[in-house]
Amino acid sequence: MKARVLRFLGLALLAGLWLWAAVPKIANPGAFYDAILGFRLIPEPVAVAAALYLPWLEFAIALGLLWPRLRRGSLVLTAGLMIVFGCALAAAWSAGLDLSCGCFGASGEKTVLPLAILRNLCLLVLSLLLLRFPAPPSRTSSS
Repeated sequence: MKARVLRFLGLALLAGLWLWAAVPKIANPGAFYDAILGFRLIPEPVAVAAALYLPWLEFAIALGLLWPRLRRGSLVLTAGLMIVFGCALAAAWSAGLDLSCGCFGASGEKTVLPLAILRNLCLLVLSLLLLRFPAPPSRTSSS
């Protein structure tokens, strides 16, 4: 019982964070585009595509985490994106960039990169734990 509650809380946390990340970027892709360019990692045409499509992927992942048939794939995508985003944050930190990551929309505030990297690492570990320990099969009562 306790494992089911913890699993539910973990999935709800991830889904909520993906929604929180996606909605402002869907509403304002231009600001997200500017944030992507701030990393200086990808060319403009790729940044345009990322600004337009990545928020919708994040939104789909959030929904997929809540739908049992899509949960495993959504967890794999979560883990993969946490690695990619973590590497981008680490590259920005090592380059000494002072930027707003755009992770949760255009806040205008500069991101504390080491904390953002730690956040992504925690979310990566959570997604891997949820992948490693899937929900136990439901017990059905036979009467």
